[in-house]
Amino acid sequence: MKVCYYIIVLFLITISCSEKSTSLKIPDQLASEINIDINEKNKIDKKIKILVFFDGNCPACFGIIGAVADNFPSIPLFAISNAVDTVSINYNFEKLNINGSLVYDPQDLFFQKNKSLLVEHQIFLLKGNIIIAKHEFLFDNSLKKTFETAIKKEFDSE
Repeated sequence: MKVCYYIIVLFLITISCSEKSTSLKIPDQLASEINIDINEKNKIDKKIKILVFFDGNCPACFGIIGAVADNFPSIPLFAISNAVDTVSINYNFEKLNINGSLVYDPQDLFFQKNKSLLVEHQIFLLKGNIIIAKHEFLFDNSLKKTFETAIKKEFDSE
């Protein structure tokens, strides 16, 4: 009986410790703007991209987005904002001249679907909608190293 108990406990520990892939829930209204095809018979776009979520009401946000884009220029960056003042956000985003686009989410659908993830992380490296790396809204050596390692791992596995 004890052996059976230990086997069950070991099995549960193994399951709970296994690495699970996490995905962002992309609202249908935004999927095409982020170039993610999640509706075609569950096929997922396999290209790597960076997704940044920000409210747009801080001038420093554009410095962080610019630093991420400058350090990973070949990877498309998609910034999702739920901001109301679209004129100044468009102006500041266009000045960055990055490979990617700005996506407005005035109904806050993206935040509502991903609230638990967005509390701690706002910058994501994605393959389709699968998160392969994530970081808080801050550009530092930690983000650079985390993303570089994840990118290398993705290209090595292909």
